[in-house]
Amino acid sequence: MDERETATEEALHLSEARLQGALHRAETYYVQFERTKSQLRAIMDASQEAMLFLAPGGRPLRVNTRFSDFFGIDDTTILSQTPAQLTVLLKGLFADGEALDRWLSWSIMDREHIFRERQVQGMLERRDFDLSSLPVTNVDQTYMGRLYVWHDVTHERAVDRMKSEFVSLVSHELRTPLTSIQGYIDLLLTDAEVGSLTALQQEFLGIALSNAYRLGRLINDFLDLSHIESGKLDLHCEPFHLAQLIREVITSFQLSLAAKQQDLTLHLPDLALMVYGDTNRIVQVLTNLLSNAHKYTPQGGHLEIAVETKGLLAYISVIDTGIGLSEEEQSQLFTRFYRAQHASTRAVQGTGLGLTITRSLIELHGGELQVSSTPGVGSTFCFTLPVVK
Repeated sequence: MDERETATEEALHLSEARLQGALHRAETYYVQFERTKSQLRAIMDASQEAMLFLAPGGRPLRVNTRFSDFFGIDDTTILSQTPAQLTVLLKGLFADGEALDRWLSWSIMDREHIFRERQVQGMLERRDFDLSSLPVTNVDQTYMGRLYVWHDVTHERAVDRMKSEFVSLVSHELRTPLTSIQGYIDLLLTDAEVGSLTALQQEFLGIALSNAYRLGRLINDFLDLSHIESGKLDLHCEPFHLAQLIREVITSFQLSLAAKQQDLTLHLPDLALMVYGDTNRIVQVLTNLLSNAHKYTPQGGHLEIAVETKGLLAYISVIDTGIGLSEEEQSQLFTRFYRAQHASTRAVQGTGLGLTITRSLIELHGGELQVSSTPGVGSTFCFTLPVVK
C-alpha cells in the first residue's frame, strides 16, 4: 500500500469518526429535545387552565388535556383543523361566538400585546372564563405564535353574585330604618312644636344626623357597587350641556372651597357642547372627583376643571395641587376599599369605594378614567364622554 492509499484510508477513518461523533451528538440533541417536549407537554397537561397554541397564521400547534376536558374535543380533532375550521369550531363553544370570532381575528395578527376577555361557555355546561392571549417568542425574539389560556372562574363569579345579592339585601334593609332615624332627628332640630333644645342637645343631635347621612352615603355606595357587579345598574342616557352641568355641580362646593381658601378655575368649552350620558350618574362622577380633590388639597390650594374635545370624545379633567399619589398607590387606586397610606388620607373619612364606582360608571358610558399624579405636586383625573354631533 503506497503513501497515497494510506493517507486516503486515514482520511476516511477520520471522516467516519467525525460522522459518528456528529450522529451521536444529533441523537443526544434529539433525546434532549424529546425530553424537553415531553416535559413541556406534561406541564401544559398539569395546568388547571385550558391552553391552545396557534402558529402565526392561526394554525393550531398545541392543545392541552384540560382543553379537551372543558370543551369535549380531543386534541387530534383540534390539531387537524385549518384556521378557518378552528374559528368555526370555537365559536360554537361559547355564548357570544361572534365576539370570540372578532377577538381571534385581530389578536392573531398582533405580535406584541397581551389581551384579556371574558367568555361564557354555552356548550356541554355553563362555565365562566377569563380568556387571556399572549405572544410567544423564542430566545432570539422570533415570533412563534399566540398562546390562548381559558381560566375557569365559574365558582368565583358565583361567590361574587351571592356576595352582591347579600350586600344589596342588607343595604335595602338598612335604608328604611335609617331614613326614619334621619327624619326624626331632623324633626327634633327644626320643628318648633317639639320644644326648645339646649345648645348641647343641638350639638349632639347634629353629630347624630351627620353620621346618619354618612351611613346613608355608605349604603348608597354598597348598593351602587352591588348593582354594577351584578350588571343591574341601568343608565338613562340622553344628550346634555356639559358646561352647564359642571357649573351646577360646583355650586354645592362653594362654601367648602371658601372654608379652606381654595380657588377653583374652570376651562370650559362653549355652552353649546353636548355630550351623551346619564346626567345623574355624571353628577355623581364629578362630585366624587371634585370632593376628593378638595379633601386632599391643603389650605390655600388650587383646583381646576378643564374640558377639551378630540374628535368624537370630550375629555374632562379634574386637577388639584394636593398631596399626590405614588406609582404604587396609583396602581391600586381603583381597587375596592383601597385607601392610600398617608397621614392626610387617614384624617379624611372615606370607604375606598368612591373611585371604584366612579370608574365603573364611566366605563358603563363607554369611556375611560385615567389618573396621573406626582407626590407633593398634585393629581389629574381625566375621563371621557361621547360628544353629540
